[in-house]
Amino acid sequence: LKTYLPGDPLLLADKLSMAHSLELRVPFLDRELLEFASGIPGRQHLTGKETKSLLRAAVRELLPPEILRRPKRGFGTPIDIWLRMHLRPMMLDLLSERALKARGWFNPAYVAAMIRSHQEGASDYSQHLWALLIFEIWQRQFVDGEEVVDETYRLSRPLPLATPVKHRPLSILIPTDVDPDEIASGAERVLAEETKELLRRGHQVTIISRCMDPSKAGTSDRDGLRIVRFCVPTSKGIRGLLTTLAAARNVATAVIAQAHPDVIYIQQPLTGAGVLQSELAASIPVVYCFHSPWSEEFRIRALELRAPLANPNTTRPTPSEALQIWLRRQISRSVARRSSQVRVLSDFMAEQCRTRLNVPLAKLSLIPGAVDTSRFAPTQDRAAARARLGIGPDVPLLFTLRGLEARMGLGNLLDAMSLIVEHEPRAICIIGGTGPLAQALADRAQKLKLRDHVRFAGFIPDTDLPAYYSAADLFVLPTAALEGFGLVTVEAMACGTPVVGTPVGATPEILIAFDPSLIMPDASAQGIASGVLAALHRVHGDDRLRERCRRYVEANYTWPSVVDRLEHLLAALAEHVTV
Repeated sequence: LKTYLPGDPLLLADKLSMAHSLELRVPFLDRELLEFASGIPGRQHLTGKETKSLLRAAVRELLPPEILRRPKRGFGTPIDIWLRMHLRPMMLDLLSERALKARGWFNPAYVAAMIRSHQEGASDYSQHLWALLIFEIWQRQFVDGEEVVDETYRLSRPLPLATPVKHRPLSILIPTDVDPDEIASGAERVLAEETKELLRRGHQVTIISRCMDPSKAGTSDRDGLRIVRFCVPTSKGIRGLLTTLAAARNVATAVIAQAHPDVIYIQQPLTGAGVLQSELAASIPVVYCFHSPWSEEFRIRALELRAPLANPNTTRPTPSEALQIWLRRQISRSVARRSSQVRVLSDFMAEQCRTRLNVPLAKLSLIPGAVDTSRFAPTQDRAAARARLGIGPDVPLLFTLRGLEARMGLGNLLDAMSLIVEHEPRAICIIGGTGPLAQALADRAQKLKLRDHVRFAGFIPDTDLPAYYSAADLFVLPTAALEGFGLVTVEAMACGTPVVGTPVGATPEILIAFDPSLIMPDASAQGIASGVLAALHRVHGDDRLRERCRRYVEANYTWPSVVDRLEHLLAALAEHVTV
């Protein structure tokens, strides 16, 4: 409903007729339909001022209201998607504060606000930003005499290897701030799955991990994996940061002397920075996996504690918070500077890394996240899975799995549910996850009178997740900010469940190649409701959609294919080969 097929004869006819200065109108390419329509009395073609009234009446049960009621439109260009994805590096460079100040035509602060709002899905400034971008390119090419080369903005994307390469066994040291044994978020999942695959290939892996429970501190060995945990009782405040850096440095010195790592693969910057302070780490090549901007995540979390469900961009940090934000940014930048390569999971995170940490494009390698397709797979009996959740066979079931934090957009999702149930009175949304906004969200749901339509499932054990994914008609991703990749997106699709998500962060990068119509118009409550209702029509009208979801993930997002690329990157640096 929102795309054009490249081989569509209507599109082909339109192109060729315009190329020859002809105005051509192709009906439904059906002779019998045309003959029937030509015999309909003219007075029945119009109902008041409504055009195509018979056609609209005929397809009213097949199309979402937003499609049925919208005015006539031509073949549009997806500029809004381009500027959020493929053209984002060029836009951020050519419309940067430095570039706009040098040109002197436009207000840099105003343009920056437009870009931020567009990137976050809050507004559609695509036409404005497109005009500014084209104007700047024209200025550079025809006034400055400078050629704007598109390749300058292309990110290194290690491709799946046609023939797997056998690398010598490596000793890999992985500093992290999370526990690989406790899967609470995507960061733990990436660490656990990549470690498991690297071990399967014969590499030696040692993890240095921070913990807050003294009883967990020490060294453990299992299945060839060594985990060295050091205890920092609290990580809050500047003192907690400095204590962690010192403890990680001391542990690293002993671990490096024993493990002799070929490469250091940093998962989070705090423990990673401490490890790099060890003198023994000075000559070891480093890869930094940039999951997200640590300082920005801290800013959002700090502000949401003071103003739950408020827009974090409208609240200023306190002086103490501002100092901690700055310190986290400096620690992250120091890790990025020391790294030989920075691995990002999406184009969106590549831009966050470039703009926030000043990492040059040539230093970035895009290797996406993935899913264990043997574990996350469609259930054999969806009806039974729904019954265990107390959901009837004809109830539209939405599911989301999020940390209950402001940037996840769950407040907007609740507001959207109050709109969705007006059209789907039996719809139910299950929200899985824990976090600081649990009570605020429960209060919001009660205020909106959604007791019969929204269920808070709390923490869902890892073993139960495939059943939740499979039972749902739709997985909803209402993210408001910083969606670095979205492992839940590919997990849901691996279970055969279509995903509808906001145009925020990396979500469009996953969905656009599968089905762009599953990308919501924006991240507002109205945008979420519109996207969900349209997607529910798709689910009920396309029996093969669930099978297509599974095939898409199998072709693009499996851990063996992803670790092929990661292993090649680590081995190249260990052998001092230019990446």
